[in-house]
Amino acid sequence: MTKRFLLLVSAVALTAGPASAQRSIVPGEVTRGGLSSGDPRTDDDSYYDEWTFDGRRGETVIVTMESGAFDTYLYLGTRRRGGAFREIARDDDGGNGTNSRVEVRLPEDGTYVIRASSLRQDTGPYTLTLNGGRASYGGDYGATPTEPVYGGGYESSGGPLQAGRRVSGRLHSSDPTLDNGAAFHLYTYQGRRGERLTLTLRSTDFDAELVMGTRGGRHGIGSVLQRDDDGAGGRDSRIDVTLPNNGEYVVRVNPLLSGTGEYTLEVESSLGGGAYDGGPPYRPGDDYDYDDDGAGVVDRRLVGRWGLTEPGMRVDQDDWSDVTDNATMGILNIDASGAYTWRKNGRVLRGQLVPFTPRRNAEPGVRYFVINDGRDEFYVFLAEYGGERYMQVNGRATNRVIAHGYREGGSY
Repeated sequence: MTKRFLLLVSAVALTAGPASAQRSIVPGEVTRGGLSSGDPRTDDDSYYDEWTFDGRRGETVIVTMESGAFDTYLYLGTRRRGGAFREIARDDDGGNGTNSRVEVRLPEDGTYVIRASSLRQDTGPYTLTLNGGRASYGGDYGATPTEPVYGGGYESSGGPLQAGRRVSGRLHSSDPTLDNGAAFHLYTYQGRRGERLTLTLRSTDFDAELVMGTRGGRHGIGSVLQRDDDGAGGRDSRIDVTLPNNGEYVVRVNPLLSGTGEYTLEVESSLGGGAYDGGPPYRPGDDYDYDDDGAGVVDRRLVGRWGLTEPGMRVDQDDWSDVTDNATMGILNIDASGAYTWRKNGRVLRGQLVPFTPRRNAEPGVRYFVINDGRDEFYVFLAEYGGERYMQVNGRATNRVIAHGYREGGSY
């Protein structure tokens, strides 16, 4: 299978076959569709469906398409005068395996078109997910859907969440519902940039689904940050996420398909339990500084410029040119506040180091930090081998070493 990368082009018309019936896609929801032999075709004779949403200039949207029946292919564009499709982006395997993913910063206000297709002339079921944008209902672009209820402060039906607390609720048939008829509750959480959050939803009455994102949309969530079905085992859900910004986040509780009944929702934070009061989560020590807004503790010895090499590679760390020549995993800069810039595989990643304690395999006396590169997460900490000290980078999923870091200027 040939990998096709995301393309940004000025105008490409995909024609052939009859016009596809357009349906509105709801941001944050899993949308199910199916390709059949009666669908219109692209210029390479592949079948496609069309879905629409409204977007604003400068907004970033992410569209994912998944199927177990065929190799997916995804297009994103707009309509030109006369109805021709004007392509902005396309993707083949940008998602996992043969699934597709398109991430685009929208060039203008208006209605956008998603073409869900296949790499070849295949048919079968698929799912689409849109993060960002708003559902298009055929009216004025500026029209805002009715704002859903975010709870009245009652834990039984939604409201504010606090770290370190477990809330109990019960979904009723009289609660607001998703398009598939599933009842839902909405909770809000005031988070901090770089905060590591774990939410666990459990129920013995229904197959639990947990969704977290920003406020908006007909069903409470505008842009989805993360969603999960069975991450806590069985039919229970768990979300592990590093928050990208300060501010309010929305958590939605609902059954995967249908059902009502009792549930519990538990919130854990890297900043500790209870309401965050703006103070540092750890006591100051000789080797630690606090960043300006109190979001966490940064080891002074991590501050600086690091060349990251593959595990087992040893370089002369007193010769920085030798380090950079062998920095196969990239160059990582960390400032005194814990903000980092990681030049990795041709990408520049920016974020905030987050102090974190692993649930398992934590080494006594080791202070861990987390980096999220938008795809994976990594532990960063200081290690000692054979009398020499290094930064060590572990994959969070496996806790295996993926890189050693050598700091500019030699040993710390």
